[in-house]
Amino acid sequence: MPLLSPFSALRSAFITAITLCGVEAWAQSTSSVSGPVVDPGWDAEYRLGVTDRTAGDSLTHRFGLARSVSSDVRLRGLVAFEDAPTGDLELSYIEADILWQFAGREADSRYQSAVRLDVRRDELDDLTVIGLNWLNQWHLSEGWRLRLMGLVDAELGEGGADGAILANRVSLSRKLNADLRLGLDMYNSWGNTGDGFGTFDEQGHVAGVTLAGPAPLDLEWTVGALAGLSDAAPDHVLQFRLSRSFDAAP
Repeated sequence: MPLLSPFSALRSAFITAITLCGVEAWAQSTSSVSGPVVDPGWDAEYRLGVTDRTAGDSLTHRFGLARSVSSDVRLRGLVAFEDAPTGDLELSYIEADILWQFAGREADSRYQSAVRLDVRRDELDDLTVIGLNWLNQWHLSEGWRLRLMGLVDAELGEGGADGAILANRVSLSRKLNADLRLGLDMYNSWGNTGDGFGTFDEQGHVAGVTLAGPAPLDLEWTVGALAGLSDAAPDHVLQFRLSRSFDAAP
């Protein structure tokens, strides 16, 4: 049987994710519960999704390129474009971040931790966002893995919110076999310290499942289907990622 092209693999995984969601109206997130480990070399990633906006659904394309500069420091750049209902392709945001892994560099470490500093220029909302993230990972028994992230964001600009925006993410996953990993993810946006956090339903909470595995040409894919747990959260969130790692040597 001939191998699928990377575009066929992307299309198949994306259609699978839509089927998992099973509704006509759903929102897209290009976020993830990130790990703290600095891998050597380069990593390239593409994310595709649909964002629910007041003018209608729009496609979002996010491209990322990361490079380790040492065994414990990684630099990354991101750029996202939005295919608006008008048919125009608009620049959504650009972002640069630096990640420092300060715990768990040993090969047999069961716990790893890192901090990440993000600087994002949001072109659609005319904002600059500075984020500080704490990433943690535990390797549990029998292929189980736990990830926990804490996020603090500050918005700069005329439309920026006062105070700090607090959020956290958690993922519990298990390897099904040598290739596939099934996870349960939860994203929590607790609100702004300047405005008060409000009730649970006024905050953004979503949870659901993800599935990750390999694709041809050394690619890796991830699909996810999540549902809103609070009134302020989107009813449904669809996630898709496609990535590839490269050796540091030219």
